[in-house]
Amino acid sequence: ENSPEFQAGYRAYVVEKLRGFCEPLKPQLEGLEPSFKLEEHHSSGGGIIEYAARNAIDLMVIGAEGRSDFRDFILGSTVERVLRQTPCSMLTVRHVK
Repeated sequence: ENSPEFQAGYRAYVVEKLRGFCEPLKPQLEGLEPSFKLEEHHSSGGGIIEYAARNAIDLMVIGAEGRSDFRDFILGSTVERVLRQTPCSMLTVRHVK
């Protein structure tokens, strides 16, 4: 759906899901105020890098899938690219099953 109403509702839904994901961590986040922002960009890595630079971010947390394959070895994963090019400190969290 390309209607502006659908897009706005979808963005609000995604931000609410992020807030819900962080809710159980509230005691551990005492004193910190996480923010949730959706950005559209043609490249996920490029969008993250540009957002960090444009907003003078101090620390960015990024999740990694914890897998690598030949394509990632040759081209580099999004996380690798972001870690190399983002102008701020990065905390990478790997998903453990």
